[in-house]
Amino acid sequence: MKETLNAIEKQSLPLAGILVFDNHSTDQTVKYLQDKGYSEISGKDEEIIRKSYFCSETNLGGSGGFSQAVQIASKGDFDYIWVMDDDVAPVESCLATLLNSMEANNVQVGVPARIGKDFTDKVCVDLDLSNMFKFFIWWRKKYAKRPLNKDTYFVQDMTFEGPLISVPLINRVGIPDASYFIQFDDTDYAQRLLHFSKIIYVKDAVIKRQLPAKIIKENEKKEPMNWRDYYFIRNNIAFDKRYGKRWSVRTLSPLFMIVYYILIAIKDGNLQKNLPIIMKAARHGLNKKMGKRVDPNY
Repeated sequence: MKETLNAIEKQSLPLAGILVFDNHSTDQTVKYLQDKGYSEISGKDEEIIRKSYFCSETNLGGSGGFSQAVQIASKGDFDYIWVMDDDVAPVESCLATLLNSMEANNVQVGVPARIGKDFTDKVCVDLDLSNMFKFFIWWRKKYAKRPLNKDTYFVQDMTFEGPLISVPLINRVGIPDASYFIQFDDTDYAQRLLHFSKIIYVKDAVIKRQLPAKIIKENEKKEPMNWRDYYFIRNNIAFDKRYGKRWSVRTLSPLFMIVYYILIAIKDGNLQKNLPIIMKAARHGLNKKMGKRVDPNY
């Protein structure tokens, strides 16, 4: 978080205000913010001053945190909201470059280029919501070929790692969907934004990821599923049912994914531990039971 705030405060284009959403942290976040001159706000129609922070009474999950943070920030007197997690750091020119490209292309959403150790940013230029056999979200995505030979790309997906969104568009679309709890909230929000504006990826607007990408080793033993897998399966199903362009995607794709996970669990010898998670996630996703249903185990 420290590097994130330092990077934001050093932008070549000064920000009108900074809001830190503390998602019920248990470390020294609040003390650090107070020492840095940040003032606590209630979030109830209270003006966001130059440096503000809001403390949630409970951990709302990543989705809930982004949703409530955008809701609070959109009440302020701002033209744009720059959304990001606390493990990224934009370079000094990032905001100005994003804004210039958005204005030049007449769009209301701009996405920065992410860089990091052992990480290659993927630029999603298409999202196939018509093929029932592409039941994983990453199978539905088509990425721009590398090396990237254009300064900007119109994209169909984004992460909450630095998108710049106009406030009038947020007021029109609404806030991110907190019911996902974690995962898919950013992809869901991108689909909603795309109804009213294109989303542009700007290669020269750079934001640094501070977490290294996870490297999966060949022949690495598959661990049993956990709470994160529950939310991925449930939310993948919910997303397909919400945005699938054909009946087969909305109805059959989730079933294919469930069968796939069961077969993989059998292959890996984890059926006994994984089956309850798979079936619970499937039942909730198919029946639109969203929100926090499984306690995280961080």
